[in-house]
Amino acid sequence: MPPLPSVPPGVGLPTTEVVPKFKRRLDLICRQCGAKGTYRVGGIMVDPDWARNRPETAAPIEDAVSFTGLFRCKQCGAGGPWAFPPATHTQLNMAMLASLLHPEDPPIEFGVFLMTDGTQMHSAAEAEDYLKRKLEKRPDDAYLWGRLGNLYTNAGEFALARPAYEKSVQLDPGEVESNYRLGYDRMESGDAAGAAECFQRIARCARTSTCPDPILLEGMVRDSLSRLFDLHCDTDGAIPFPPEFDRPARESPAVEASSIVAMEMDLGTKEGWDILTSLCLTGRVPPDVLRRERNRAAAANGPRRNPPPTRQTNREPATVRGRRRVGRNDPCPCGSGRKYKRCCG
Repeated sequence: MPPLPSVPPGVGLPTTEVVPKFKRRLDLICRQCGAKGTYRVGGIMVDPDWARNRPETAAPIEDAVSFTGLFRCKQCGAGGPWAFPPATHTQLNMAMLASLLHPEDPPIEFGVFLMTDGTQMHSAAEAEDYLKRKLEKRPDDAYLWGRLGNLYTNAGEFALARPAYEKSVQLDPGEVESNYRLGYDRMESGDAAGAAECFQRIARCARTSTCPDPILLEGMVRDSLSRLFDLHCDTDGAIPFPPEFDRPARESPAVEASSIVAMEMDLGTKEGWDILTSLCLTGRVPPDVLRRERNRAAAANGPRRNPPPTRQTNREPATVRGRRRVGRNDPCPCGSGRKYKRCCG
């Protein structure tokens, strides 16, 4: 991140009143046809390496800025590249300064717009063209359809994202991220049954998922389980919980012991959700929990057989019932007026 500008002794940095509020409407010039227009550009990212070294670099700012909004030239329909008139240069420089002064709510972010194969893009429209060219060659690639859906989601084009996710899930019902995004969209639109179908598929297919990021996969599985629990409560049990999921072969001793723990876990605790998430991802209870439960069962029951599995039901509804999830880009429920991800999230 670039250093703060130097100021003479005794002179304070600019205040919020001095730095004007940044609006995400910029004047841009299409390099394809030369037409100038004003566009809603969405999120703005500036390459941190360029920002850090800009006194020494000769690269223009146009090469360092990326837009997440899906917009095209009003005259020729091109998605870029774009040139910046002087007023836009000034706006972006002021926005970078404001981002350094107010990192809790920056008007721009420092980062690079990269595709999963490492190709750098400068706008969502440019990335859309890139993915569609790939899909012309590989129309049955569920992963690519999911990436296209993610592109539209990040651009705020949910009406375009939905059919892309549906196509991805149609081609591969086990595509976890497409199921997750589609389930979230259906839940927000009030389609409880459709959302539950997506989250249940995640629970069934998590163990065989090819998601390259294990941390992302674990997060999606845990959140899907939590949303299923919300739906289970909201529908008075019409949507079943816990969901069915694949297990390893029955001869595994871990499964015999885990069946007891799975039915007695307390979903009012973090450990309870850790156990359920682990069961979906691996078919097994976490080893430390499994050892503890075995020791506890041996001490309590001695030579007797373990009692049949039972599920705890003596908790108050307010303890069991999950809170309605808030989207990262939704208004924060605390009433601050900021996005949830920039506030309490």
